[in-house]
Amino acid sequence: MALAFYANARFPGRRYEAYVRGKDINFSPEAINAMLKIVPPEQCDVKRRRETCANWDEETWEEVKSLLCVEGV
Repeated sequence: MALAFYANARFPGRRYEAYVRGKDINFSPEAINAMLKIVPPEQCDVKRRRETCANWDEETWEEVKSLLCVEGV
């Protein structure tokens, strides 16, 4: 069953169902969240962060790089 999950999970945009041991299994994000009783946030934090830095200029990126990429650390 785990192999079927990974086989279906790696292809975004496809159906999230697999036929395993004679049964159709729903692997959709909604089904997984319901099974694990997870309430997803209203806004994806990763998407928000990507959108925040999407319009940064080269100078801003260099400043971030200088803060993160310190030699010897």
